[in-house]
Amino acid sequence: MAKHDSGLRKPYSASFLPGPMRFACNLIGGIILSFLAPVVKILLFLSDKLLFSLLGKTYVYNVSWEDPRVERQVLDLGRQDHVLTIASALDNVLDYIIDGAKVTAVDLNPCQIALCELKVACIKELEHKDFFAIFAENDCNLLRSVYNDRLRQHLSPPSQTYWDANIKTIKSFMYSGASGALAFVLFRIIFPVFGFGFIRQCCEEGTSMEDFQQRLLPYTGRLRLLAWLADHILLYFGSALAGVPQKQLKLGHERGNTFGVVFDNILFQTDLCNDNYFFAGYILGGYKDFNCPRYLQKEHYETMKANIQENRLRLFCNTIEAVLKEEQAKSSGVEYTVASLLDHLDWMDHNMINDELSTLLPSMSPNSARVFWRSYSDDVHSPILAWLKPKQIEMYPANEPLRSDRVGMYFSSWLATVVAPSTQVAKHEKTAAKIQNKKGNLTVDIHANSSADGQDGDDDDTLTLSPRVRAWDAEDAKRLSKNPSFFSQLKTGAQIVSFPIRKKITHAISSVRRRKRNSSADQASKEHGDQMEAFYASQAEGYDSFREYFLHARQPLLACCPIKKNGGMVWVDIGGGTARNLEFFSPTVLKEAFSEIYIVDISPSLLAVAAKRLKKHGLDSLVKLVCADVTSPTATEGKLPPAGSVDLVTFSYSLSMIPDKTAALQTAIGLLKPDGEGCLGVADFWATSGKEGTLPPLLRRLRKAESFFHKAWFKQDGVHLLSEDMMKKVTEEFDHPSPPSSPTHGGSDGEADNRSSSEESASGSSDAGGLKLYGQNLPQPKETGVESKLHLIWQERFRGPVPLLPFLRPYHGFFIAVTK
Repeated sequence: MAKHDSGLRKPYSASFLPGPMRFACNLIGGIILSFLAPVVKILLFLSDKLLFSLLGKTYVYNVSWEDPRVERQVLDLGRQDHVLTIASALDNVLDYIIDGAKVTAVDLNPCQIALCELKVACIKELEHKDFFAIFAENDCNLLRSVYNDRLRQHLSPPSQTYWDANIKTIKSFMYSGASGALAFVLFRIIFPVFGFGFIRQCCEEGTSMEDFQQRLLPYTGRLRLLAWLADHILLYFGSALAGVPQKQLKLGHERGNTFGVVFDNILFQTDLCNDNYFFAGYILGGYKDFNCPRYLQKEHYETMKANIQENRLRLFCNTIEAVLKEEQAKSSGVEYTVASLLDHLDWMDHNMINDELSTLLPSMSPNSARVFWRSYSDDVHSPILAWLKPKQIEMYPANEPLRSDRVGMYFSSWLATVVAPSTQVAKHEKTAAKIQNKKGNLTVDIHANSSADGQDGDDDDTLTLSPRVRAWDAEDAKRLSKNPSFFSQLKTGAQIVSFPIRKKITHAISSVRRRKRNSSADQASKEHGDQMEAFYASQAEGYDSFREYFLHARQPLLACCPIKKNGGMVWVDIGGGTARNLEFFSPTVLKEAFSEIYIVDISPSLLAVAAKRLKKHGLDSLVKLVCADVTSPTATEGKLPPAGSVDLVTFSYSLSMIPDKTAALQTAIGLLKPDGEGCLGVADFWATSGKEGTLPPLLRRLRKAESFFHKAWFKQDGVHLLSEDMMKKVTEEFDHPSPPSSPTHGGSDGEADNRSSSEESASGSSDAGGLKLYGQNLPQPKETGVESKLHLIWQERFRGPVPLLPFLRPYHGFFIAVTK
């Protein structure tokens, strides 16, 4: 069937207006959007508050908004599978149950669990006719007539409490819950206002796809306007009711025409009236027997009931991580072959993703395990997920004219195989055996670990995920308390603010002395060291507690740093000061993962704090403290590892304080192992978001003025905010004598977008000459046309507040790059 070109994927514009009028409209719109920016920020904040306030009061999702057809195509579930997933409204869970899989479904909202338990109770007690009448045709009177005598006994006490209070008032499952209420407003009120009432009639009659689209084509102008309104208004006012947090929406911020694409996906790339029950159900207010989920279809009902009666479903009201930890603590022996995580990874920051996956992977089957997730992002949205080397799922299967995903609101789906498939166990028998004996820190993606020449890769080259910690013990946690006293913050803040005055005095004195001595470059370096020591000496003890909620990009950087499975790594932390960066790894992980760690800092006072801390936790033999200026070859001679021998180099809010950033980066890159074996990570302050060009004209000028103010403010303390020019030095200045066989990978992130750019090959297999990290092939990078020593794997930036100065919200960010 030929596809119609709906034109919905083109952003809505006033192109039909005369030139001067169009210019005036764009100018007025830009000014309005600029002045409304603070109001939008408030709405975004309140939206998430509203969403999370719904938990425990009502269920958010009355239907599951993920198409199980996609899972059926890529997972091929059977009775041998045990699936760990999110419960949501149970629709997808029941689809897995029909295929015979055992399912453990988890949800944090007790009201979602109440809805799920009610469905299970109905399956156990009712025939298909009555089950369909309740959940497809909204016969709530029938539900009430059987609730007390037949259904209530199957519910847990919390679910009984919920339905005892709500069973008398529910009128329609299709329009119940937060998302159901939003659907009613959108499809039963807004759509008819825009003249789309005929769509309901088409769904009722089962109009053919060809006839429906022919009838819809004259209305594409209205659809484009509606898409623009949805992008600019509905996302701010309605996302909470739809169960979409702002963190997830930010992943698609740069698309600019999200709903135009969504409308095209739904209306022109699927058969809405006959094969898209997600939207037809909302438009009609119920399901038709020819357009409904599989669990409502008569031919699957008895199979589903039998599997439910066999107790092949477990429901938990908790987080996935909590359920897994409880099972692991009990040594229950529960193993999962599939983790179907729906879209909930979009809700998480990098640290949360790392914590969940590092808890999940040890509970996965040692023979074959797969992790599947969807995303609102076009790309893998965290480097932690990139280390899994997932394969992107094609939404248009071969020789199929229509989308397999009928929801149309997810922009990518991913599948990662985290342990060698059974067909390859013999090939990697040694590796698989080691995995089974190392349940606490399971290695990812063994099967793709082959070298560029096609030979089996070294087992030592594989990566591992390990949980991060916030402190090494209770005393350290208290030191890093989220609520340091106001006077403690004020004291440290005063020392920082007053430093420019003290610096000018000491600088004047040292300048006189230097002129008398005819000072050399090394003496200038020593002067910089003296200034930094003067800056830090008085605040060394309170350094970490003040900066814990000031250096916002440090934790995500360290959460995303990859670790070798078999240890032996060498880490150089430049500007590591008090050893705070090491505290994000437990002492056990540090000892297992690293053979040597170097903390290089120019301040003896900060290193003295580190020495006490390391000795207390038995890490003083592992960690070497180097007091030197990293830009001075003579100062670091003999104190650092040999060139080309280091696995990981990090700068955590130190590069911005080093005057000669080029020299610092040259030193760092020179230390790293070549050929994808070395990794550079930088977290710091940034002058801009890198996306100012996308802002309205007035807001762009305001941002430029704000950036100038930020740079002037931080410069007083010797902090020079990182710039785009500095990033060019990373990717362009350090030329490599021979170009790589794969292009350079670039990822960038603006104020409201937390995602990378990654283009995985269709097969997800190891390709000769591909980009590697620790011997593993990474997603193929984007072409920049520049030869350098580094591949930029990840970059993102975001705003973060300054303690005691809420008006000051500079950009923070981090990037990760690997050697070629």
